Amino acid sequence: MYIVLLIILLTVAGIDVKTNKIPNRMIVYGITSGILCRIVRDGTFGLILSVSGIFVPSVFFLFLYGCKMIGAGDVKLMSVAGSFLGAFDCIKCLIPILVFTGGFSFVCYLLILFRERQNAFHKFHKIPMAVPIFLGIFWYLCRTSVSIA
Repeated sequence: MYIVLLIILLTVAGIDVKTNKIPNRMIVYGITSGILCRIVRDGTFGLILSVSGIFVPSVFFLFLYGCKMIGAGDVKLMSVAGSFLGAFDCIKCLIPILVFTGGFSFVCYLLILFRERQNAFHKFHKIPMAVPIFLGIFWYLCRTSVSIA
């Protein structure tokens, strides 16, 4: 079940790096897949886990979106992850995601600084957040005893 999530996240991360956008069709596909996988695995309880997983992490990420720290696609991407993981596991993924976001942002900033050979403090650059979201969830799944298959 989680391999489907990782494939979706990796695909979206590639699209986000290329275009700086997360397509809504991938979000719809991801949420639908997450709900169906949960229902097949856990029955009606899986439906409850999936729906709660869609909404609970969105509340936290909507706060970040309101502060203009992330884009709306990133909020929706966390809903995709929540539809597979459920609310509890998705909340536990937040710390690794934030750690990878900080590291990824720093590396992107250094690349921008060295590439442009000028002061990059005054420029606004969009950073593809789907990459640290993928890395954080991948790290979490590898660190827990959750079977990825």
